[in-house]
Parts: sequence; C-alpha cells; structure tokens
Amino acid sequence: MEAERGFGHKKAAAIVILAVLVILGAGTAFYYTNIVPRNNRETANTEAYYSSLLGNNPTGLQNFFLEDIRSGVNDQITKSSIYFITHRFFDNGGNIYEIYDYINSHPELAFLKEAETIYPITFGQITEKVVPTTFTDRGFYAYLAYLEVLDKYGYADIATLGTLANQYAKFALFTTTLAKEMAPEEGSRHTRYAKPNTERAIRFLDKAKQTVADILDGKITSQEIPERDILVGLNQFGSALRYLEALEVDFASPKPANEIFEFAVEFSHRYVPELIFFTSLLNASTLAWLDSSSPDQIRTALFPILEFDTKKTGLLDTSIVHYIIDARFEPEPVRLRDTNQDLYSKRNILRLAGKVPEFKNWLVYNGWTEDDFK
Repeated sequence: MEAERGFGHKKAAAIVILAVLVILGAGTAFYYTNIVPRNNRETANTEAYYSSLLGNNPTGLQNFFLEDIRSGVNDQITKSSIYFITHRFFDNGGNIYEIYDYINSHPELAFLKEAETIYPITFGQITEKVVPTTFTDRGFYAYLAYLEVLDKYGYADIATLGTLANQYAKFALFTTTLAKEMAPEEGSRHTRYAKPNTERAIRFLDKAKQTVADILDGKITSQEIPERDILVGLNQFGSALRYLEALEVDFASPKPANEIFEFAVEFSHRYVPELIFFTSLLNASTLAWLDSSSPDQIRTALFPILEFDTKKTGLLDTSIVHYIIDARFEPEPVRLRDTNQDLYSKRNILRLAGKVPEFKNWLVYNGWTEDDFK
C-alpha cells in the first residue's frame, strides 16, 4: 500500500509538472505570437512615425498601413498609422495632394475615395489640380472628409475623432468671429457653414467622450492606445470643448477642458516630449478665446515655452517655436475673410502677448520689435 501511495504521489507530481510545462509552453507561444510581434509592430510604427515627423518622410507609415490593409489587420497601431499619414496635411504645409495621390495610387485604399462624395466640388477642384498646396479651407475640408471615411470604416482612434471635433468646432468659431468684422450680407455668407460644422463637432465629441473619460480615469493606457495618439486625442478634444464654449454652445463632456489639458501637459512631459510646445500653445490659445480665462491661467499654460531659452538650446527646423517666432513675418491678408486665426497666426500670437506680458517679452527676446505688435 505504501508503495502504491508513493507511486501515486510520484504520478500526481508528474502530472502537475507536465501541466506546468504545458501552461508555460502555451504562455511562451502566446508571448512570441502576440506580445513580441505587437512590440515589433509598435517599434516599427514608432520609427516610421519619427521618420515622418522629424525626417519629412512618410513612406514608412504609408507602407505600414498598406500592408495592414492587405493583411486584414486593424488594430490600434493600424489606426495610428493612417492618422499620422493623413496628419501629413499639417506637416507639409497644407498640401492635400500627398494624401490624395497616395490613396489614388493603391487600389486597396479605394474605400477612402468615398471622401470625394462628402465634398464633391472641392475634390473636383483637387482632381483638376487647382487647389493650392498651401493651407486653404478647401484643403482642410478634403482632409476632414478622409477622416470621416476612416471613422465610417472603423479606422478612427481617439486622435482621429478628436481632430474631427476640433477642426469642425474651430471652423465654426473662426468664421463666426470674422463675420462680426464684416458687413452683414458678407458676414452671413461667411458663416453659412458654421451650424453644420458645429453639429459635426458635437457628433465627433460624442463618439470620443467615453474614451477620453477612460483615459483620464486610468482605464485606458498606452497598453491599448499609442501614447502619441492619446496625447493628440486629448489635446484635440479639450480644444474643441473650448471652441464650442467660445461659441456659447453647450456640450455635456464627462471631463472639463481644464482637467483634460492638465492631464495632457503632464502626459506629454512624461511620454511625448516632442509635443510639449504644441500642447502648451494649444492650451494657452484656446484659453485666450474665453472671457472666463485669467492672464495667470494663460501664463501657466505658456510656461514650457516661456522657460525655453532659444539662444541656449538648439531647435529642430520642425519645432513649432520657429512658427511662433516667425509669425511676425505673416503678410497682411488681401481679404478680411482670408485672415489667419490659427495657432501660429500673427493674430493669435498678438492675442496671447496682449494677455501675458511675459510672453510679449519672450517674443522681443526672440527678435520681435514694437512695430510687430501694432
């Protein structure tokens, strides 16, 4: 009986050891078939992202997304790839043809041509190559149409949804603001898209709001969404909220803009330092649109820029600090309706300088003169 018990114990131990080995083997297989490829994908995608952002070379991202489409892959890295491919519209100074030609060169991307049905007149002009390669409303609407189609087909992440909300809200605010400086009839024509743009902004805020809340509550992290997409999404969502507030349009966000930007600034410092100046400028600029914002709030938002000494630290050519400083050279618009009001516009920089004297001093330190402030 003792011998049988001993054999039984040995048999049970062997079974346990075998089970552990099976579990370890399965775990190892899962690691090498899921975790390692994902990490390799993340590394390759990150390298392609920096090549596009800092090296002005989008080929890596373009090939990355194309291969995912061919393979039937659609994960967060896929969504990140196509977002930053379309984001080239901002990186290349408003040249919509880079995206247009990329899509039209690959039959696998034919579904994105559906964007042409959203703004057919604009895309007709793009086909005829009469839309300028600089920032124009027509180029912006074409860019947003592509993002809308990405959302329709399940390729939109928080960065895409936040950008859609922000750009439409911004268009609504900017046109409404300029219209107040125009004759009534001209102003009415200028704001004809303000209402539909506001409605679109609200629609995409609605789609993004739960993800934003989950990110701030720690339920979604960079394990699920790449850090740069999280930051872009938060920035764009918070900005859209402030633009709607400036329009006196209510939106029931689960998180207020101030909390979102506070989180975004800290997140950028820790995980996406190359976007800290952009985050700072966006935070300050959107605050400056609100009568409820104090100079101290705007000054705090500008702190990363104010503390940066351009004469002691070198800057990449692509740094937005150059855009801020060079706003002084912006030519006067031929028509009032063409007035630039965006982040890097002279109008926006002057607005910030008028509210924060320290920022005006920083501009003077970097080459602005009193004549530039007139």
